[in-house]
Amino acid sequence: MTWKQRQQRSREFWQRLPPRSSLLFFAGVFFLFGSIGLIGDIPHPGSFSSALLSALIAGGTGVLFGWLGTRARYLALGILFVLEFLVLPPLLTRAHFMRPSPAGLNPAAAAAIVMIVAGYVAMLFFTATEGRRFFRLQNEVELAGEIHRSLAPAIARSAAGFELRGISRSAGAVGGDLLDFVEDGSGWLCYLADVSGHGVAAGVLMGVVKSAARTLLLTTSDVAALLPYLNRALASLLPPESFVTFAGLCASGADGRLQFASAGHGPLLYWHAAAGECTRHGQQSFPLGLFPAAEYEAVNFDAQPGDLLVLMTDGLTELFDRHKNEFGLEGLEAALRRCARAPLVEIEAALLTAARAFSPPTDDQTLILVRRAV
Repeated sequence: MTWKQRQQRSREFWQRLPPRSSLLFFAGVFFLFGSIGLIGDIPHPGSFSSALLSALIAGGTGVLFGWLGTRARYLALGILFVLEFLVLPPLLTRAHFMRPSPAGLNPAAAAAIVMIVAGYVAMLFFTATEGRRFFRLQNEVELAGEIHRSLAPAIARSAAGFELRGISRSAGAVGGDLLDFVEDGSGWLCYLADVSGHGVAAGVLMGVVKSAARTLLLTTSDVAALLPYLNRALASLLPPESFVTFAGLCASGADGRLQFASAGHGPLLYWHAAAGECTRHGQQSFPLGLFPAAEYEAVNFDAQPGDLLVLMTDGLTELFDRHKNEFGLEGLEAALRRCARAPLVEIEAALLTAARAFSPPTDDQTLILVRRAV
């Protein structure tokens, strides 16, 4: 990188600082250089007002030096330097604005001033260097977040006699949860997945999971048939310490017949409209990517008009209040019973609100709602 490019990046860093951060920085510069003015006044002490004036002049000059330096205004900085140290002192002395000291500046005070200025310059270079590194990483994280949002878009669809709605909210800038919906001529499939870990690494692996799933869905839309193939593919792609939990629903027609299969994921909640009751369905199985030869089974449902099925990641259930009480599936079921007959958009909002009211989220929260049309 050339010197000019480095200066351009340095300017961009200082210009992008939030106003509060800039104010805090220049306040530190003012007090730092104000103390230099007071040190320089030690050999010839005067009144409190003269000491305050010395501090104000030195502090204001330091802020001006700092502003010009951080904006790479080097010509103006050179002119100010000449005025400050070569032109103004003799003029102010002749005009009796400055009191000359016959003995000169105390050596210890002079050394203190030099060390303070050197420390300030070193701090300035450190801040600019680390700031450029921070903004580079921040830009990469923001890009990863945008990729995650494009790979896990909200779902609001109607297909083959069913209404579907889904949303994923990441706990940080980049999420590790995934949701997807695929429709073909005869039916549809929706699924959610939770990649182990958090942050950028989990977000990158989430992209790998979706790519593998979409490739395999070109050959099958049966969720039970999808899992063994997806498991073998991910076992060869994921790092040894990583795995993925998965839960999916598929329908092959408009007759209300659904198939559910999961891999190391929590149960599905099934609210029966006729009885007004909620049941859980799930299987004990290994997450994807751990054991290439793992086997997976499916559960079939004959959904009746008005029935509602809920898939969620553990970010919506593994929540703890300050007394260490867990929200759990019980809390989610209680919230579901209160709103199960409402439109899906209202149910989605109610479940997310109930979870967040219990405890602030510490993990990604992903939710899919599937209702058979009445």
